[in-house]
Amino acid sequence: MTAKLNMIHPKKAVFLFLAVLMGSVSAVAQKNFQYDSIYNTSKVSYNTYFEYYLKKSDTIFHGPFTLHEEHTKADSTYSFVEKKGQYIHDVPDQKWKMLLGEFKLTEEGNYNKYGYTFKVNGEETELNGSFEKGKKNGLWELYQKKIVKSEIQDTLLFATLSYSDDTPVGTIKFGTTNTFAVGNLNNSGFPIEKWSLYSQNSSGKSSLIEEWVFNNMRLVQLNMMKGNNEITFEIEPKFNNDFLIEDISITKDYLEIISLQSSLNNPKQHDLYNPQQLNELLSLVINKFDDFSSVSQSRLASHLNINIKAKIKASPLEKVEIENIEEVSILYKETNSLLNRILNNPTIAKANKFSEEVLLLKNALRMIQEDYLQPIKGILTLHDKSRLKYFNRELLLQNWLQLPDENIVQNVSWKDTTYTSYTFNEPYDKEIHNFKDVAELTESILNEVNYINLQFQEYISEYKQEKRLVALESKLNQTYEHVDSLIDSLIHIQHESLAGFNVQSQLLNFTEELLYEYNELETNEKKKAVDPLIDCFEKLEKLILAIQHSPQKTATIRGSYTKQTFNPYTFTNMEERIKPEIFRVFNNILLPAIFEELKEINCDNIERSTLNFQNLFDKIMALLDERTDSIERQLKRVKQPQKANEILATGLKLND
Repeated sequence: MTAKLNMIHPKKAVFLFLAVLMGSVSAVAQKNFQYDSIYNTSKVSYNTYFEYYLKKSDTIFHGPFTLHEEHTKADSTYSFVEKKGQYIHDVPDQKWKMLLGEFKLTEEGNYNKYGYTFKVNGEETELNGSFEKGKKNGLWELYQKKIVKSEIQDTLLFATLSYSDDTPVGTIKFGTTNTFAVGNLNNSGFPIEKWSLYSQNSSGKSSLIEEWVFNNMRLVQLNMMKGNNEITFEIEPKFNNDFLIEDISITKDYLEIISLQSSLNNPKQHDLYNPQQLNELLSLVINKFDDFSSVSQSRLASHLNINIKAKIKASPLEKVEIENIEEVSILYKETNSLLNRILNNPTIAKANKFSEEVLLLKNALRMIQEDYLQPIKGILTLHDKSRLKYFNRELLLQNWLQLPDENIVQNVSWKDTTYTSYTFNEPYDKEIHNFKDVAELTESILNEVNYINLQFQEYISEYKQEKRLVALESKLNQTYEHVDSLIDSLIHIQHESLAGFNVQSQLLNFTEELLYEYNELETNEKKKAVDPLIDCFEKLEKLILAIQHSPQKTATIRGSYTKQTFNPYTFTNMEERIKPEIFRVFNNILLPAIFEELKEINCDNIERSTLNFQNLFDKIMALLDERTDSIERQLKRVKQPQKANEILATGLKLND
């Protein structure tokens, strides 16, 4: 039964179904094949039957075709697709019935000999029609139904139209529960005369709401009924230069184009009455046809488009227009990128800690983004979609880029919110007539954003100067810069090789974090923290110098713990490790351990780390001249740095 979920236990795990649908089945050549099977997983269920034959390595559908496909979503919603029809030599033929639906279970299932049956709530869309050798022919019907407890409660959307050799002809009718539209198509699939939208009350009485008026298959006018008055909207643009008449498919793109044409030609009326009901209703129908196309394999999907076309005026862009638009695009990207970098700057993002002036500038940037850059982006989007040719460009630009007499921005003080006028540093006061003007405007906006950026830097600098503890922080900054300079110049990739991580980055992050935390303190807290912080940076200088020499000292130890012996058999010198266990523990355990301590560096353990580097190298060199047989035996199985430190008596201070 429609809109019921039948959970059927799998008879066998069959993967052939997916392979056949992709046209990749291989079999011994014979005239006809049949496929009839079920495939279930925890999320998907397929139940399919079709007939086919093989042509070389291709699967050719030929005969009856049925498919039921079910998907379970994370929110326990079920979606399903059903198709039933006929293929003749791989193209759809004769009658087809297709279903799309989504539903949820309402209660526990009842078990019978056929399986579990559940009542469900949801929606189901049905598309019925006939093909003749792959071309739609005869009446096609679409119905979207509301399902409550497995029963059809209401028809949410319907559409009926006829086809002849894949061309829609005659009358098209579509609607919802309380509205319906009627229109006519000529033998070429183009709209003619008037398409009318009616409302219908419970007694069946209908009243006209909107009309689309077609002239020579072009939509030229929209009429809207408001009470007893008819309000007229002109649709076609008036071009200042030559234009063409083009064919255009009635798709969502076309509906967006005519809506924009109406708003440009009738701006006040369009904003007041918003004549979109017929547009939106037709869009729903087109979307449903597209839904069936999107869930069908390619051999069927290409035959499911609604295929209605219209004529439309088009004025191709001239070369100079294209060049100017390209310039606008370059300037827009640069401006938008700079503006976003400013607003996303962490320092500027905390502008409420600085001044009301900075807040005002931030709001000015947002005003520029919304009132200037967004309309320019819309124009560039029309160009990218090849739609500009359908509009009177001067009218479009004047409508979308109406420069305000005053730029009003929000002005937030510490107590309340007000609004104030913002004046550009170099105001652009020309009228917008063409894309060259748009390029000049965009360049002006870029200059303004650059100007605002300079003001931001000045305000931030002033704030820091005012808040800085001049005497003590001058020394602190010098020490910090010196330490960073030492890290940058003395710590390099050889240290990273010894440590197994980026030592330079670790130390730089540490100094930056110290300074960042300090800058976040209140003035009174800074007075207490500045001396210990300077002392911390001075200790860090000594540690950096100790770390600096670690590659050279390691190389010295490696050379000292290596001797060369002559091999008489190969007549070559060979290297041999002296006291190998001591060198192993130094190179593989203790040296990595003292570098690892740097990952937990803080002002309290800097001196300890400095001593670790000094003591380790000194002790390992001293052991060369000592008798270490007993020590080496103890080191045989040592893997932990604490134990190695104890045996070698290196005096390292390590974390547990």
